[in-house]
Amino acid sequence: MRKVLTVTLSLFFLFLVSSMGNASEVPGVTDKAIKIGYIVDLTASNAYYGKQTLAAMRALYKQVNGRGGIHGRKLDLVVHEAGDNPVKQVAAYKYLVSKHDPFMFGQGIASSALTAVFPFVQGNKIPLTAVVSLSSTMHNPFKRYVFSTHAAGRDCSIVALDYLMNNLIYNDPRFKDREIRLGINYQDDEYGKDYMRGWRLAAKKYGLKIVAEESFKRGSVDVASQVLNLRRMGANYVYQTSAMASIAATLQEAHRLGYHPQFIGDGGMCVKKFIDVVQEAAEGAWGVTFTAHAEENSPGMKRLKNITKKYQPDARMDMFYIWGWVNSMVGIEGLERAGRNLTREGLIEALETFKDRPFSTNGLSGDIIYSSKSHKGGGPVRIWRADLKKGDCFPFTDWMRPSIAETIDMPKE
Repeated sequence: MRKVLTVTLSLFFLFLVSSMGNASEVPGVTDKAIKIGYIVDLTASNAYYGKQTLAAMRALYKQVNGRGGIHGRKLDLVVHEAGDNPVKQVAAYKYLVSKHDPFMFGQGIASSALTAVFPFVQGNKIPLTAVVSLSSTMHNPFKRYVFSTHAAGRDCSIVALDYLMNNLIYNDPRFKDREIRLGINYQDDEYGKDYMRGWRLAAKKYGLKIVAEESFKRGSVDVASQVLNLRRMGANYVYQTSAMASIAATLQEAHRLGYHPQFIGDGGMCVKKFIDVVQEAAEGAWGVTFTAHAEENSPGMKRLKNITKKYQPDARMDMFYIWGWVNSMVGIEGLERAGRNLTREGLIEALETFKDRPFSTNGLSGDIIYSSKSHKGGGPVRIWRADLKKGDCFPFTDWMRPSIAETIDMPKE
């Protein structure tokens, strides 16, 4: 009888251990929860972006937990603020790892700050599943433990010139036979330089001259000399890429001087807040981005609105909110595909199955595709236009991919 009882108990404990998977062996994973870190900017120049992406992340995580979690485990989000500062970003990363040892990092924000963290991400081998930055440094060169979600800044500026040269100069009387004199005004960091590199590549392809290249320190609102130089050189198509405060300062200064080029910019020119801040100087400005508009009626947008109404009813569902939502979806899908027997390396491999089974966001953005040789993620973008009468920005082109492909540099063996 004792022998039978011993065997029965042994089988029971064997079943219990197997049902728990390898939770006791994997940092940040228990039988009931997965701990996920998020370093976010809630102050300084990226505060608005950080608050929007965090609100989206919290709404979606609450919905997932409300339906029982992922393979029976709830998502336990641990947040730390970094204030758009590389030193603070590294300190926040080290704090979260030493204090909480999360299984993964769900998102990260700001190009320069994230770049400073990458050596630690690679060294600790903790996956960073979605970055809120368009700098190519997020995915190029290839980093096994870092996954970006959307097109790079270089892609956005290339697409802007693709559209100008292949559509407007032939089909729109406002642009036909007009001399194209390019300018760019970018913040002097990896984020801004990525757009500048794309602008140069596309200009060279189409035989266009960049008559003025201006730059400024991140967060600067003293851009009068840059605007004067752009006007003096006669730049009539100007790419402006920066945080919101610098965008506002540039366009308002140009408007004050009576200088009205076609301003083209990043996602900061694709949200209602842009018009609220810049007002009449925003009229007609273009923004290039990779998400749908909240007024679109796709299955993904309907789901986003239903969940947001329940868990974040006061949220402003603009481009940055949708960006944070899509990024969170990517991490959740990776966890779903990784299965119950969760490991960090298993999560990497699960995300890389997006190559053969691209992850659809159901209309919120283009499909997300990863492989063992590229963690870039998405590619297609659209151009939006500011409409002062409607008080918002709206897409006016189809989804487009850049005409100049990016080559991902693989690390040397």
